[in-house]
Amino acid sequence: MKNKLKNLILILLAVSCLFVVVHGSLAYFTQEKTTQNIITTGGVTIEVNEYADEEMTTPFPEEGVYGVMPTSRVTKIVELNNIGTSPAWVRIKVEKSVTLAESAEAQPGDALMELDIDDSAWTESDGWYYWNTALEPGTSTTPLFRHVNFAASIPDEYQNCTAEVTVIAQAVQTANNGASPLEANGWPEEGGGGA
Repeated sequence: MKNKLKNLILILLAVSCLFVVVHGSLAYFTQEKTTQNIITTGGVTIEVNEYADEEMTTPFPEEGVYGVMPTSRVTKIVELNNIGTSPAWVRIKVEKSVTLAESAEAQPGDALMELDIDDSAWTESDGWYYWNTALEPGTSTTPLFRHVNFAASIPDEYQNCTAEVTVIAQAVQTANNGASPLEANGWPEEGGGGA
C-alpha cells in the first residue's frame, strides 16, 4: 500500500510538472507585449517678409509700385522669419529683371536697379546672401536690403517697362551641419525648394 501511495504521489508530481511546463510553454507562445515610442523630428520652415515702409508695418504690395522715375528710391525691406521648430541656416538670392514695354522677354536689371545690401550681417557667396548666424525659431533676420535705387540715367527704351526684384529664400538645419551657413550641407538645388 505504501508503494502504491508512493507511485501515485510520483505520478501526480509528474503530471503537475508536465502541466506547469505545458502551460508555461503555451503562455510563452501566446504572450504579446506592445510598446509605443513617439519620436518627433524638428522642423525647418521659413517665410519671407517684405515691407513697403521703414517701420516695417506695411507689407510690400503684391501689385507692385507704379510711376517710378530715374533716381527714384523705393522702400522694399526684405527679411526672413523662422516659423519652424528648429534653428536654421538661411540664405537669399536676389534676381533683378526688366521687361520692356515692347517685349515680353525679361532682361537682366542690374544696370537699372541697385540694392543697399547689408554686408555686415549677410555674406555673399556664389550669388547667394547667407545670414551669418543661426536663425532661431520665432526670430527674424535683419533686413538683407531696405531700398531699391533706380539709376539716374535710364535709356528711353525703358519707358513703361516692368522692373522686378525676385527674392528666393532657402533654409537648412543647423544641427550637425557645419559651424556656419557656408559650411552647411543640404542646400536645395538651384531653382528648387525656395520659399
